[in-house]
Amino acid sequence: MLTRLPQAYLFLNVITFFTIEIKAIYNSECSISINQDLTDARHPLLIQTTLGKPEFVLPTVDDKIILKQNDEIELFCPNSFNASSKDNLRKVICDKGKFILNGSIVRFSTLTCPKPLKDVARYTGKKCLRDYEEFEIGYEYKNDFLTLITGCFDKTKQNTLYTISTISRMINGKKYTHPRKSFWTQGSFYRGVSVDNVYKRNNQRIAINSQLGLDRDSRIYITEDDQKYYLARGHLAPKADFIYGPQQDITFYFLNAVPQWNLLNTGNWKILEDDLRRFASIRGIDLKIVTGTSEIFSLPYNFTQQSVELFLNTQTSTKTIPIPKFIWKVAYHEVSSKGVAFVGVNNPFLKEDFNEYTICRNICRKLNYIHINLNYVKNGYVYCCEVGDLIKTVSTIPITSVSGLLT
Repeated sequence: MLTRLPQAYLFLNVITFFTIEIKAIYNSECSISINQDLTDARHPLLIQTTLGKPEFVLPTVDDKIILKQNDEIELFCPNSFNASSKDNLRKVICDKGKFILNGSIVRFSTLTCPKPLKDVARYTGKKCLRDYEEFEIGYEYKNDFLTLITGCFDKTKQNTLYTISTISRMINGKKYTHPRKSFWTQGSFYRGVSVDNVYKRNNQRIAINSQLGLDRDSRIYITEDDQKYYLARGHLAPKADFIYGPQQDITFYFLNAVPQWNLLNTGNWKILEDDLRRFASIRGIDLKIVTGTSEIFSLPYNFTQQSVELFLNTQTSTKTIPIPKFIWKVAYHEVSSKGVAFVGVNNPFLKEDFNEYTICRNICRKLNYIHINLNYVKNGYVYCCEVGDLIKTVSTIPITSVSGLLT
């Protein structure tokens, strides 16, 4: 004779069964925390292949990468795992909540590259804006290239006209504690000049004063103590736009920098960059970011008061590395074809007359995700425009397919 079990007993057993099943599923997953498990500056690049195309693994939620049972990712060291071997690629597999590498269980935080990762900046062999050279910055991978930044370089004036990069929808999962790189890389793009040297504050002062007919030690424009009145290495694609530490490191090429007055660099331009990252994260969209320069910054010559266009490098027979008058940025969502443009006026000496520097209609009031400080004298003059409106003035913007405003 069968004994009928109470309904409550059956219900409890169903709950227990499902709890066990859920735990089993959960325990079969493997988790990588970008901020806790990738603590070494030499951690490998995490690569997955989608539709035959290698790409960086993105966080799944917050700063965590979640792998399911039997999922695998590639660990890539551009400078090789073994100094005596050309083999620089390993595969790690998730098995019952553990990471398996070459048949052995490993702790992910112990997986590091033996040397600093080797990034590459190179010309692509293509032209941009008809007369200039396209370049890319990233990592060589097998027979492919993991591109993080592309751009357009003027070899004659030795300046970058624009860069193109992406803010990922998962940017909030980025590495927050990766130290700022202590040096910038020049590569073979700048001839006859040490770019690092011309950016030194005393050399900036000498260069600007000589072009304006001032005494070489004059502190009128490049000051000594005030941190606002000197030219910073202004990132075009900023470090904080990238998720992993090694990705952040590749932003420290001089190809990715322009002479930007520090008042603007640390003021409203920084606020704008923060706002765009927050917008991409909240909306859950990838933003293509194009950042470039327009015109050359000028100041009056000491004796004649005639405007003189200024360059950072005056050490060669031809002046190079122009100081831009405007630094602009376009944020573009490719899926919707919507975009928005921003203009930063690279002039810390403006007081109240901003009309001369407004080259497209200011529409910041339409964008509730932009929080620019309206005290322009202390934070730099930055304003918002429709992309099509800015293109009427700036011909070097390489985006022509914008069909609406990104609000």
